[in-house]
Amino acid sequence: MPLIDIDRQPELNRVFVGRKRELKAFEDAAHAIPDDRCGVLVFHGLGGLGKTWLCEEIRRALAADPNYAQVTAGLVDLRTKADADKRDELKALIFVRDAFAAAGLEFPVFDLSLALTWEANRSEEPFPRLKNFWLGWTTGAAHDMIGEGAGDAKDWLSGEQVAGLLGEEIGKIPFVGTLLKRGGLWAFAKGKIRYLYAAHGELKRLHEAQTGALKSPDDLRKLLPAMLAADLNRAAKSGERKRLILLVDEYERVFAHGGAGGLFGEDRFDRSIRDLLGNCDRLLAVFFTREALPWSAGTKLGALLAGNQHRLDGLSCAEADAHLAALPIADVALREAILTGAKDGDDSVYPLLLEMQVDHWAAQIASGATPNAASFVFADAGFGERLNEMVRRFLRDYGEPIQATLSRLAFLRRFDRDCFRFVLTEFATGLALDVFDRLAKLSFVSPAGDGWLALHARIGEAIALLQGEDFASGTCKALFGHFDRRAMAAGPREVTEAHEASLLEAQALAVAAGMSGEDYLSWLVTRSEPSRLAARHGHCVGVYETALRELTILLGPDHPSVAATLNNLALLQQAQGRFDAALPLFQRALTIYEKALGPDHPDVATTVNNLALLYRAQGRFDTALPLYQRALTIKEKALGPDHPSVATTLNNIARLHHAHGRL
Repeated sequence: MPLIDIDRQPELNRVFVGRKRELKAFEDAAHAIPDDRCGVLVFHGLGGLGKTWLCEEIRRALAADPNYAQVTAGLVDLRTKADADKRDELKALIFVRDAFAAAGLEFPVFDLSLALTWEANRSEEPFPRLKNFWLGWTTGAAHDMIGEGAGDAKDWLSGEQVAGLLGEEIGKIPFVGTLLKRGGLWAFAKGKIRYLYAAHGELKRLHEAQTGALKSPDDLRKLLPAMLAADLNRAAKSGERKRLILLVDEYERVFAHGGAGGLFGEDRFDRSIRDLLGNCDRLLAVFFTREALPWSAGTKLGALLAGNQHRLDGLSCAEADAHLAALPIADVALREAILTGAKDGDDSVYPLLLEMQVDHWAAQIASGATPNAASFVFADAGFGERLNEMVRRFLRDYGEPIQATLSRLAFLRRFDRDCFRFVLTEFATGLALDVFDRLAKLSFVSPAGDGWLALHARIGEAIALLQGEDFASGTCKALFGHFDRRAMAAGPREVTEAHEASLLEAQALAVAAGMSGEDYLSWLVTRSEPSRLAARHGHCVGVYETALRELTILLGPDHPSVAATLNNLALLQQAQGRFDAALPLFQRALTIYEKALGPDHPDVATTVNNLALLYRAQGRFDTALPLYQRALTIKEKALGPDHPSVATTLNNIARLHHAHGRL
């Protein structure tokens, strides 16, 4: 059949239907948010059940219903966030902050705390661009503003009221200190710093009580959730019975450890969110996710989940029929055929199947055909078989060019305009480039952030499964080559977010493209090295966590390449001051190396040496020394007494003695 122009499809009235039980649960929770703690509500279920649909309906109600006039809502849509950011505890807080900043809230305490914490933990990484940044960004003009406000603030900061609190750390207050040392300058209206420390006593928690010095980088990081909660609590109490509601869509995306999660630590993003909510009052957090939240029942937040986790099932036939009638599809027999094909059991309609049926109907309208009931009927089959058959019908509806293009894009997690152009050219699909701008009109294509698009995961999987092995292998190799080329950065100064986004896509394709486990790790180290040298540790942590899962599956949990990945991941955690996260990674790497290579292998010595460096950074000199000595013994035996690596370990031992006062 001829190519269907997407623009010719009828404008569908995709109204929200059903979910009365879930909407009532939300309404009850929203009107019963406690004054002295937060509330938690969870809607969970498989992909394609309409969780995002429900989230959008709740947002619409919050904006339009006068019963929510005293509510301020923020949305964190994790579909649009980079994978590395969804494993970053600071980004978790920034996402929440920006969601409410977009609704008009201000964050003076958090913004200053984040600035100091970022400087202490990630000074070489670019500071994130925040919505409505309270401290203010400027360039050269900041000098005048700094001068205007500095005297007032300095006079106050040097007074008796704060004597002994800040001490020499006054230099770390942004208008005069280390936060000015990079290219951009911080600018403040007159008295902002004075106001902050005078009005917000919680900032004292950033400083040691006795010396006034800023706390350690790790302690500053751990305090950030409480600092964000302080701003949120203040906003919630600023009006008469004001309340805050946080919506978080597709929360399953933060649980990225897979089977390795139990071995190598909890999800830091999730922990940061839990720490934030544990400090919040008058806030309701609503999560939309595939699985019930795994928060321990013995904790404060875990107790709040009891009775508040609602599983989504399919739509009732009556609800689904009302949806079809509102599109509108007037033919009762046609609606019945559509519903029969979309059923998930006798009495339940699966929303994803229903939407695919609707797309099939719209495509027939766009082609000039008259839809008939027979084309929506399926032989008795399970959900997977019917979804596959529905995808086949859909692809046929749109003709060869779109079919050929989607069959390639189905192997990607997401794609942008450059990738779309590559697919059209490399595989000669015959589709026009401007179709990219219109793909999001299809119900199973959605924005994925920063100009990227993504196919619905279940539909993408179904399309990919319809292709043969040779087709899949050739497609993945070509797409891997495309993103691999885009991931190459000449050096650390040239690294951009575009390089890193491309690396993540290439990494997702590497194994499917035929790369072996050892080659995969070697390639990944090379490609991620510019980002590591640029101190873009958040990105690198995400890359190596993904590699850890892949290599554990490919090579088994006790392979030396798994140990090397653990070691690299631990070094990245240590570089960010996350000693508690780094320690079990080093220990696991050491156990694997000893088992696989023997206790006297140089790789064992390297890991022992890294463990010693970690303990030294924590000030645990007596624990570090025997590890250095063990590393020295192994290296002397394996490499000879005159090897440069032996000299490095000797130097480390000497520096440890010097730091411990053993001159």
